[in-house]
Amino acid sequence: MSLFSALNNAVTGLKANQIGLDVVSRNVANANTAGYTKKIAPRENAILDGDGAGVRILPTQRQVDQRLLQSLRAEISRSERLDTVTDYLTRVDELFGRPDQETSIAYAVNTLSIRMGELVDNPENAGVRKAVISQADAVARELNQLSEAVQDMRSETEKSLSLAVDEVNNALKGIEQLNREIANREAANLTTADLEDRRDIHLQTLARNMDIRTVERGDGAMTVFTNSGHVLVNERAAQLSFDGRQVLTANDAYSTDDVERGVGSLTLVSPGGTRVDLLEDGPPRQGKIAGLLELRDERLPEAQAQLDEIAHNLALGMADRETTIPLTGTNTRSMDFTDAAEAPITRASGSDQVLRVQDGDRMAISYTQGGMEKSMTVYFVDDASNTDLLNRVPDPDNAVFVDITGVGAQNQGLANRIATAMSSAMPIGGLFSATGERLNISTTTATVSIDNVALHQASTTPADGPMLNLFANGNSPRIEQEAYTGNLSSTVWEKVGFAGRIGVNTNVVDDDTLLVRYTAEHGEVAVGDNARPRFLMDQLTETRFTYSPNTGLGDATHPYKGTILDLGRAVVSYQGMEATTQQSLSEDQATRTTLLEQRHSSMTGVNVDDELAELILLQSAYSASAKVVQTVDRLFDDLMSLR
Repeated sequence: MSLFSALNNAVTGLKANQIGLDVVSRNVANANTAGYTKKIAPRENAILDGDGAGVRILPTQRQVDQRLLQSLRAEISRSERLDTVTDYLTRVDELFGRPDQETSIAYAVNTLSIRMGELVDNPENAGVRKAVISQADAVARELNQLSEAVQDMRSETEKSLSLAVDEVNNALKGIEQLNREIANREAANLTTADLEDRRDIHLQTLARNMDIRTVERGDGAMTVFTNSGHVLVNERAAQLSFDGRQVLTANDAYSTDDVERGVGSLTLVSPGGTRVDLLEDGPPRQGKIAGLLELRDERLPEAQAQLDEIAHNLALGMADRETTIPLTGTNTRSMDFTDAAEAPITRASGSDQVLRVQDGDRMAISYTQGGMEKSMTVYFVDDASNTDLLNRVPDPDNAVFVDITGVGAQNQGLANRIATAMSSAMPIGGLFSATGERLNISTTTATVSIDNVALHQASTTPADGPMLNLFANGNSPRIEQEAYTGNLSSTVWEKVGFAGRIGVNTNVVDDDTLLVRYTAEHGEVAVGDNARPRFLMDQLTETRFTYSPNTGLGDATHPYKGTILDLGRAVVSYQGMEATTQQSLSEDQATRTTLLEQRHSSMTGVNVDDELAELILLQSAYSASAKVVQTVDRLFDDLMSLR
């Protein structure tokens, strides 16, 4: 050892402590800076020709647990999705209200039943009739407003998706640029700690919007993937593309066919120009984008379906013409659909006239098998090849479709088509046959007995009774109102968005006596008769209907059943429960995310007290190194004085 080596050791110590002081000062200055992590200045013993040569300073590093950081990003993604969904569902819950709130649709429908009950007691009272029409209009307007609000929220999600995609693209570009800088500095053996902090901020932005996975390469650059494996950033960054729509309607939905698609699609565009529809191939499962897509394509359409279900059953329930097929033999039910004496008829024209079945009409069959009551429904449609039919009926597991295209005006050929369609409908298919225009039903076999067969048709004229098409399709004076029939097989399903179009039949508005007066088999029913009001009230409060599984209230195997009043209450309660459940999930997830954030912060954040303690140590070490330099300097002076 020599004085020169001692001096060198002291000088390297001074430099090391100077760098340490610089790092501590930066830590203290950024103690409250978002995204900043504690930096350390690592050092090692410098060795020259096998001997110690002072201290060597290594590039400044971060104190970060990458596994913990990955877990935190995953939790942030989950929190963002849940928070986004919770926010919207809370708004939907507030819109739908509570069953006992005057502003809720359930309350409006219940009030309509009360007004109808008053009409049963006072059918001749014009004031009561006007009150019924006024409340029916209030129900229709409430459905219109709720439908509009739901679609406005869907349009909001579309705009929010566009903003989120812009945010993601900016983050991806930022990561690409930082990757390049980090790799260059890593190659030059320079610190990359602050650049990594900046990159982590961009990665957290990505995680807030979508679930991601990351892999750090040997050169320090980061490769970023979607959770389904699509590359977001490698050497270069991909970009997301979103062709959002300004305004969405109930009929606008996602489709892989660009011609049919009515909403924006999320497309990943690689640096080379390759395009991947992420909604078809690996959509985000977490993050704000996932939450917005869930709302736009699932949650809000479900709320719309519930409103449409209420509107649909209000219109068809009150207009339902039910005809039971009569028993004409010992073990056979039989009906000639072309015979006015047996088939459903209309007397609006003043003479017997066979009522042709139309798209949306149905034949309900109840039977007993092995002591269990079961049911099957035959639906009459204009296009039985429509692949969406099973999604449009409340009982898809027990549905048969009969194509009525070309059926005569007097239902000629209908019986044979029913028998043919039923031939494969087990276990009761073999019980149906046709003889000419007559449909025959064997009511009993060794294992099955047919209990009831009834044809349900939508009345399209107020003159027929006691049913009444109180509600119609159309609520604007600028658009001609049409009868609502529940058409099933049209390309654009009539039921979708009906809550936004439902209105009170203008014929009834113009002549409120139609609430009571109609043409019956025995002649015209006078204004003082309460048969029609009683029928309408029973349809609201007593008759049980089966509701579509797409409302979320049941499923294809066990669909929800109840009165229209029950449906209104169930819809309002469902939305309240969904909002409450989602809020609970969001709060639980927030707790998990907060705990991880605290753990991450305790490991990577700056503790000012610790930095001050480190500062004292550095000050002491610096003073000691300086003392060594002074001592060596005096020794050199002593040597020089020996001359």
